[in-house]
Formats: sequence, C-alpha cells, structure tokens
Amino acid sequence: MTEHCDFVEQVSTATEGGLLRPDMIIQLPEKKTIIVDSKTPLDAYMKAFETDNEPQQLAFLSQHAAAVKDHLRKLSSKGYWSQFADSPDYVVLYMQIESSFAAALQSDPALIEEAIRHKIIFATPTTLITLLRTVGFIWQQRNDNKTIRRFQNRNSLECSTFGESPKRDRSYDSPAPFQNETRKDLFASRNK
Repeated sequence: MTEHCDFVEQVSTATEGGLLRPDMIIQLPEKKTIIVDSKTPLDAYMKAFETDNEPQQLAFLSQHAAAVKDHLRKLSSKGYWSQFADSPDYVVLYMQIESSFAAALQSDPALIEEAIRHKIIFATPTTLITLLRTVGFIWQQRNDNKTIRRFQNRNSLECSTFGESPKRDRSYDSPAPFQNETRKDLFASRNK
C-alpha cells in the first residue's frame, strides 16, 4: 500500500457470535490498530448505470444509499473495536468507488451522521491513501526518533569512554565529516 505502513489483510478472530474477518488491520505504533472493512454493497449502484430511465436510476441510487446504511449498521453490530485489542472505537468502511460514496450521500445526506452514530468512518480511495500515508509518516517518525536516540546513546558512550579525543577535538573545528556520517546513518535507517 504505502512505504512504512504496516498492515495485515483478512485476519480472523473467533467471537461468541461467530468468526469475524475484517478486510484490513492497519498496525500503529504501541500495538494499536485501525480496522478496515471493504464489503460495501454496489449492486444497486451498478444497476443505476444499466438503464437510461431517469426515475429508475434515482430509484436504484436510493436503494444503493439504503444498502450502504444497512451495511454500516450491520458492520457496527460486529463491534470490531471490542474484538481487537487497542483498536479505537470505530471501524473504517472503505468504499472502493469514490462516486458510489457521492451517490449514496446525494440520496441520503444524513448518511455520514448515521455512520458516526454507529462508530463507522467512511473512506474512499483518496481518504484511505491519506490515512495510510499518515500512518506511514507516524512509523517513519518513530523510526527516526529511535535512530536519533541510538546516535545520542552512542555519542554519550564515546564521550564517557574516550574523553576528549584528538578526533573529537578536530570535529569541533570541522564538523562536516561527523555530520555527513550522521546523515548517512540516519538515511540508511529510513531505507530499512
């Protein structure tokens, strides 16, 4: 999906109500997770494009909005947030066709509020990519912070072990070699 974003697909967990299997679990630092479901019904939406009859199209789009609303209610009843440790109290409902989300909202403008009441957050390709890139950025920042701490620890150890070495004294006169080495190490850690 995106560099530095850790996720798993189709993970199953057994519950009292049966087997739950979200489409994706996005791994966050500190063992936190975001659950993503992408089983959005599209039958009525696709049928709207198979006819030129405008009243039929509107009826199909209305059916599509009702199917999305029904799906979000069923998804909410699964309570993924209580089945997966350290998951926020919502689930991302991924709608793989941007225009299908727009069509559902056009037919039922209260759909977003309904979703929020049921602990569902809609995502389209654009917003899911944004979410994944944000998570990737969080992981990258975490890795950068670990690298910085490692350098700080290494430099503290060098200072306490070697004291004022001639090499270190020269680095104060010309810090460029030390800075270049540190930059190289930092960028190498990002590419792991």
